[in-house]
Parts: sequence; structure tokens; C-alpha cells
Amino acid sequence: MNKMKLAIVGAMDSEIIYLKNKMQENGKVKEKEIHGFVFYLGRLFDKDIILVKSGVGRVASAILMTILCDHFKGIDKIINVGVAGGYGNLYVGDIVVGEKCVYGDADLTAFTKYVYGQMSNCPAYFDADKEIIDKLKENDMDCKYVCICTNETFMTEYDYAKKLIDDHFSDLNVGAFDMESAAFAQAAYVLKMPFIAIRAISDVIGDSEQVDKYKMSTDDSAKKSNIFLLKLIEIL
Repeated sequence: MNKMKLAIVGAMDSEIIYLKNKMQENGKVKEKEIHGFVFYLGRLFDKDIILVKSGVGRVASAILMTILCDHFKGIDKIINVGVAGGYGNLYVGDIVVGEKCVYGDADLTAFTKYVYGQMSNCPAYFDADKEIIDKLKENDMDCKYVCICTNETFMTEYDYAKKLIDDHFSDLNVGAFDMESAAFAQAAYVLKMPFIAIRAISDVIGDSEQVDKYKMSTDDSAKKSNIFLLKLIEIL
């Protein structure tokens, strides 16, 4: 029986370093560089792991996903891990799982077949891999299930975020904002790969000291997301 192969992607070094160290503790880790992306190949809980940093933003995410799926065959699931800005009743350190991902700044509504946030030839939002969602819920993992809203900006204005949600996404339970998840999800949709985004809240949108708290908490929050993912990998 073939072992499960998981691709794990974080945008920044801090979002993958804990898992990389755990892979090294578990045995030899091979490195493979392709077009400037360094892929770490190892094992965790008897699963084959491909770990890589994509870089920040949607274009970097799309490039990475294309290279990943072109050069590594037999991937069972792709998991995005890292940090995000929290919205609503969320706090620094909370783990959020993106049941859905949506673009917060895509507007093709001039063409009447599209709704706000929907990209051309794509659904209105991207659903997460149901198998992983079910496994998380079966094991009562400590997380909150939200829609992650992806924008090409670091969100700090609460009023702007609230208006965006109220105007366009009031039915989607948006609880986190980031700069990559929907791009990963779109690429996975096109490439027909099971995908999920798992993030720890590093800052809360609208907090008076949001940027400073982000800088102070990013490493710890990224580690929390990695620890949570490690528990998930164990039970998959």
C-alpha cells in the first residue's frame, strides 16, 4: 500500500520552520531547488512530506503550485499553513481552518454571470477538502471553521473589512484575512488537487496596535499552526 503523500506550503520561513525541524528529527531531509523554490522532502508520522515556502502574495502562490504539481507526482493533498489576520470573535493564537476561501478584491460583476469575489471560470468560492474537514471534526480538534478572505493587501482597517463582508460575504462566515489562501485554492481547483488552508491568528484587524502585535506574535502563531498541523498529519 502506498504511503500518503502530503504537500505543505507556507508563505514565509516562519510558517514552515517548526515542521522542517520535526522532519529533520525524524530522519534525513532531502532538498530540491526548482526555479528558486526549495522543496524539503522527508517523513512525518509515516507520511511522505513535501514542504516548501511559496513567498507572499497571490502570484507567488500560483507559481509555486504549478511547479509543485508539475514536478512532484502522486500528491494526495495540499495543505497551506501559516498565519492570518483575525476578524470578529477571534484572538491571537486561535487556529482557523478555511472551510471556504474567497477573493476579497475580485470584481467581475460587470459581466452578469459573476458574483463579487468570483474569479473567471471559477466557483464563487473554493471549498476545502471534505475528507480533512471530516477528520478534524471527528477528532474534535481545537479550531474554528471560517471562510478565509484573500486580498492583495495586509488588512488593518476594521470598517473596510466589515463593509466588505456586509456588502458581499455576509453568508460566508468570514473570520480571517490573508494574502494567499484563495490563490492556493484556485490553483488547486484548476489542478484538481484536494486542498485546505490552516492558519493561526497573528493579529486582529482593527486593533490599535495591530502591526506591532503582528510583528511580536507571528513566530509564535506560526509555530501554533505547525503544531496543530502536526497533530492532523498524525491522524490522517
